[in-house]
Amino acid sequence: EIVPRSARQGYLVTKIMATDEDSGQNARIFYQMLKSTDPTLFTVTKNSGEIRTARRILQTDTPVHTLVILVKDNGQPSLSSTVTMNIRVFENSTEGITESSTLVENP
Repeated sequence: EIVPRSARQGYLVTKIMATDEDSGQNARIFYQMLKSTDPTLFTVTKNSGEIRTARRILQTDTPVHTLVILVKDNGQPSLSSTVTMNIRVFENSTEGITESSTLVENP
């Protein structure tokens, strides 16, 4: 994922999507951040899986962040999995789009 350095607090970086084959309350899915390069920079919404900036990105922040997110259901027993995300901070959105396009065109 790519986020511009100009992103302010609350900027939506991405949304994790997960499904469960159960129905009713057992199918409810919850998200929790287990690890983060900088725990003060990103948050994950427990019920929606949205990853947002928790604060403005500073010039002193590292340009690459790794997040490990736990995804679990509400079943008994509860089943879970983790997802690891790498988030890159770019100086401006044009730089991020160019980089992303290059990655798609030349796998």
